[in-house]
Amino acid sequence: MAGASRVYAVTKSTSYGSVDEIEAATYQLAATVGVADRIVITTEKSREIVSQADVITNSGHVRPIDGKLIGWMKPGSVVPLMYEAWEFRNGDVDLDACEKRGIAVVATNERHPCVDVFSYLGAMATKLLLDAQLAVYGNHALLLCDNSFAPYISRSLNGLGAKVDTHTSLRNALGSTYDVIIVALTPRNGVVIGAADAVMIATRWPQAVVTQFWGDIDRQALTTASVPVWPPTAPPLGHMGVLPSDIGPEPIVRLQCGGLKSAEIVLRKSEELTTLGGIAQRLNLADRVFRSPTSIDQTANRKNLSHDAVSFVRFDEQFCDLSWEWLADEEMRYLTMTPPFTREHQLAWFSGLPDRSDYLIWGIRVDGVPIGALGIKGTGICRDYWGYIGKKAYWDRGLGDALMREALTQARKLNLKKLTLRVIRTNFRAIRLYEKWGFILREIDGDVVQMEQTL
Repeated sequence: MAGASRVYAVTKSTSYGSVDEIEAATYQLAATVGVADRIVITTEKSREIVSQADVITNSGHVRPIDGKLIGWMKPGSVVPLMYEAWEFRNGDVDLDACEKRGIAVVATNERHPCVDVFSYLGAMATKLLLDAQLAVYGNHALLLCDNSFAPYISRSLNGLGAKVDTHTSLRNALGSTYDVIIVALTPRNGVVIGAADAVMIATRWPQAVVTQFWGDIDRQALTTASVPVWPPTAPPLGHMGVLPSDIGPEPIVRLQCGGLKSAEIVLRKSEELTTLGGIAQRLNLADRVFRSPTSIDQTANRKNLSHDAVSFVRFDEQFCDLSWEWLADEEMRYLTMTPPFTREHQLAWFSGLPDRSDYLIWGIRVDGVPIGALGIKGTGICRDYWGYIGKKAYWDRGLGDALMREALTQARKLNLKKLTLRVIRTNFRAIRLYEKWGFILREIDGDVVQMEQTL
């Protein structure tokens, strides 16, 4: 309809219909506007077809647009992403290969008045909540969003009678009760809602339903924490849990038209490409930076210590005496789940350590200063890790990674198959550390979270 001499439409059988059904419906619609003779429906991406195309769309049945496919493309052709530049997914298009071959990659300004797809985000969020059996009206919602979706979603839900609190992280959420947590966080290299978040939700808002709008979530951790999740089936990594097509054809038509128009602007080298507020957004390598995950353990007010300064040494009499002082602190006993004990009990325990093969323990020093202890206890190929920094001046100094590295090193020296640990359920920071190092949530038993890692 826009004047293309030939369109190759790649398809396959899906839940929407078989190839034959899709082909029949497409040709029927094309015939009504007189373009059926210019459409070729295929199930293959062949060199012959790709080499003829001026535009290769980043559509579901076409991607990934990898080095092999790009090698077939003719220089000067264009790949429209069919979404905004900041939404770029690394697995969709090989940008380096495109750059080497002179292939332009262009994104679409979905907020342009002629496209206006973002205005459907609120309707999509509403659909997601209604499908989860949430009424919207009267619901108290926590919207987790770190991108441009936020005002569109919150405005629509508030307009329907919901009360929406918007935050970029669970740690910033202050609401005492939420009916629903809407996850609309930019995907990154890993989950945006992990084990620590699952425990936090189960602890602070046990009645809340987690709805996945955008951003990958650890569904196993949420299930283990007894947190209900919608939709029941996970979308592909990096993709949305509710699609524009779920609310009808209008947003899809607008998005497709916007993407094709963006490609046309680049092909024609139109001045609109550089005009503020234009439809086309030229993509460059810098646009990929947003995918880089941020560190969990950065602390604004305290400088992290070098791991080279950390050493793990024999747990001697000095450490025994210091641990008596450290574990006399009420907060330390709570965080380490240490039961009451007497000094006599501790000394008897310490004197028996050389004869025990089921209790390995090391003292921790930083620049020679004793600050804590860690150990591995148990027998067989599955044992328990424990560790703590008793000297509070060394808390929040980035030492958790050093403890985890040492514990896993020792576990592998012991040829263990599995390492487990227990952590108080409100110690969210520790849970994030363990999750970062590969531990998964196994069980929540009252106030205690159990995690494990297969080695």
